[in-house]
Amino acid sequence: MKTNREQIYDFIQLHCSTPGGEGVSTQYLAKALGIQRTNVSSILNALVDEGKVAKKSGRPVLYYIAQEGEAADAFRNLIGWDGSLRRAVQLAKAAVLYPQRSLDILISGENGVGKSFLSQVIHRFALESEVLGADAPLLTFNCRDYQGDETRAARELFGGEAESGLFEAGPGVLLIDNAHLLSVRLRSLIYDRLDPAKRPAGEKRAEEPMIIVTCDSANRELIAELERRLPVSIALPNLAERPLRERLELIERFFILESARAKRRFLVEGELLRCLLLYDCPYNLIRLKGDIKLGCANAYVRERSGGKPLHLYMSDFSNDIRKGFLNYAKYRDEVESIVPAGYAFDFNQDTVAMAPMDREKLGTATMYDDMDRKFQELVSMGLGEEDIGAMMNAAVAALFDQYRRSVLSQVVNREQLSRLVDGRIITLVEDFVNTAQIKTGQALPPSVVYGLCLHIQGLLDGKQRDRRLTADRFKEVVEHNRAEYSLALQLAAGVEQELSLHLSTDEVAFLTLFIASHPAAEDVSTSPTLLFLYHGDGVAAALARTVEAIVHGGNVFACDVPFDQHNQDTYAAVKTAVERADRGGGVLAVYDMSMLGDMLRVISLETGVEIRWVRFPITNLGIEWARQSGLTGGLNTLHKNVLDSLAELRRPVWRVIVTLCATGVGGADQVKQYVEQFGELDEDMRVIPLGFSDHELLREMLMQVMENGVVQCLIGPVDPHIMGLPFIPLTELFGAAPDKVPSIIRLKKLERSRIDFAEVYNYLEDHLEHVDMTKLKSLLPAAIGQINSDLTELALDTEIGLFLHIACSINRMVGKEPQPKNLNREAIIKANSADYKAVLRILKPLEKAFNVVFNDDELATMITIIRRI
Repeated sequence: MKTNREQIYDFIQLHCSTPGGEGVSTQYLAKALGIQRTNVSSILNALVDEGKVAKKSGRPVLYYIAQEGEAADAFRNLIGWDGSLRRAVQLAKAAVLYPQRSLDILISGENGVGKSFLSQVIHRFALESEVLGADAPLLTFNCRDYQGDETRAARELFGGEAESGLFEAGPGVLLIDNAHLLSVRLRSLIYDRLDPAKRPAGEKRAEEPMIIVTCDSANRELIAELERRLPVSIALPNLAERPLRERLELIERFFILESARAKRRFLVEGELLRCLLLYDCPYNLIRLKGDIKLGCANAYVRERSGGKPLHLYMSDFSNDIRKGFLNYAKYRDEVESIVPAGYAFDFNQDTVAMAPMDREKLGTATMYDDMDRKFQELVSMGLGEEDIGAMMNAAVAALFDQYRRSVLSQVVNREQLSRLVDGRIITLVEDFVNTAQIKTGQALPPSVVYGLCLHIQGLLDGKQRDRRLTADRFKEVVEHNRAEYSLALQLAAGVEQELSLHLSTDEVAFLTLFIASHPAAEDVSTSPTLLFLYHGDGVAAALARTVEAIVHGGNVFACDVPFDQHNQDTYAAVKTAVERADRGGGVLAVYDMSMLGDMLRVISLETGVEIRWVRFPITNLGIEWARQSGLTGGLNTLHKNVLDSLAELRRPVWRVIVTLCATGVGGADQVKQYVEQFGELDEDMRVIPLGFSDHELLREMLMQVMENGVVQCLIGPVDPHIMGLPFIPLTELFGAAPDKVPSIIRLKKLERSRIDFAEVYNYLEDHLEHVDMTKLKSLLPAAIGQINSDLTELALDTEIGLFLHIACSINRMVGKEPQPKNLNREAIIKANSADYKAVLRILKPLEKAFNVVFNDDELATMITIIRRI
């Protein structure tokens, strides 16, 4: 059978031999041959590097059989060498191959566009072309390392009395990196060495290296200065200026490198890949590569054990990546052509080819090796899994300087306030409150916010008289409330600047008292609020005013979205509206266009505000009905179309029961089957099993579930206390007769009892295919009872958790299935040696009956369950 590589090469050869066969695209090959697109792309790149296949730029990129003379060179390792970097490659080749002597080069561009990497490629090309000898070095002088030490920099470049400098290093390439950081004097000295007029016979000495200088494009005057002295100038585009296809190739390459470093496969869903394609990426390739490295590291920490592929989730990345969807509408067609809907990428270092320079980057030690060493150190210290996880996450955060989330709790009824107070005052006070809360670390309650706004409005209207305090009282206020007085001065300055209203010293002291006198505990409503989000001029505001005028609840808010507003501006406005509407009980958002739903999901994750959203697209429906009314067909046709569109909105909503398992979906799936068997589910009810390893990941999974349904309850061993969702412990589910399960999952409280294991056996008999249930029934209750008597009295939830774990463990061992690893095995056994020996003794009858052996991983996990470690 042909390998994927042979199939691809033969297919291209066959296609190019037919009339009109100019080449084939990556997507066409993947679809025609049924091979993963990532692997097709990697194999094509390898064939291009070997000179067997060539490619022509365009949309899409087409691959064809290379003709003689189209041999590979170092520049083919550059993504975009025949696209956005075509001009740069042509200039670089011309400079290297220039007769008699290679020309010196200036490479300019924004921070992170790849200036240093291009210099490395130019050096490799000079070696391949035999312009330089095989051992000619690439010498790097990074100006960043010599800032503030001009003497050392000059000695390194030009030498001293007893040593030669880099300019006399002989044939090779000298890279002067970040030249914009050089002092004026050093630049002058370099210019003298580059000036042919100052050389004997106007020529360079043969022993001098070829010079490459890189400079940040923000320094326009310096670039112009350097261009007068360096014969070849190459300007590199930033990431935003490059085609999305090239950006996708860059993303693929970075994931491939991380897969090789971690020695694990990475699975990336299309939605995440689209966000990586579209998010705003300052610092260009450096930032893109760093963000991908961060996501992979977070996934590695989360699922370090076992050899399974690492599934990357949006929660592994910073919120900036999530916001990539804001640019989706602008690039919709292009994105969908390269990352089709429902597409997933599988990055595997064993099957994905890498270019030689990529291999060199791997080095001998990687970040993942460091993380493993750190992990082993923590294990050897006897720390628990939870502590180790926290410390490992902290290490990752420090390594990448991960964004820290800070959520300002702001309970302001802006809708009502705006009817009484000038909008400028509200904005001014809100900004002040945010600043005050950050500086003091304490939240100011609504009474302070309302009072400050109303008081300043009274001063502006002339209705409030200027306060007067005695000297002693003023002194007392300042001495006892120095922090609040400082804040009041800032607020007074803002009032004067924004409103042209001067506040006297006494008035500032009064504001100080006002800020400092709020009660320690205030009765703040934590009920949910309603937020209307609609496109159009005043649509949302009109709805909110109408509802509020009838209900008078003070809990209705609005955010109008102009049709021509940029997505980033809309996102900022919606986020502000959500934060202002939230009173601690969450926000129900009603919106029209689907993009707003995507924004709400990201905003909830970014701010921590609980949001539920319902799409009721009255604006869209009105537009569509108006269009249809202008068409021929009559009133009856229009009426039918309107009713059909409303029927779409009335489609049934799933009620979802989520079963949970902290170590994987297996246990959750068993509970799911139990609920489906005995729960008498209605037609609109579904059960979804979820495995989760951290709170943030579970939150993201639940939000995905809520896209198409309402979560009725969670069922699991431990209450995750998430999103205010009702929780049913396993003890309540299995501690009742099967005929009570329908009432339990519908959240009807029943009297708990001890677990009836007989009923559980009857259920498991149909689902544990490798276990002799007769043996299990006779031996497992005795083992559980012995643990209760010899070690500790187990709580109901612990008992059922241990029961299910042992039963499933035996089923896996008898079925020769892989056993899960316990990363804290040695530390747990060492700290609980007596329990280890006791459990080992108690389980001996089970081992003998089923001809299995519980390994130390399983025993450590059982101890963890028993002792609730």
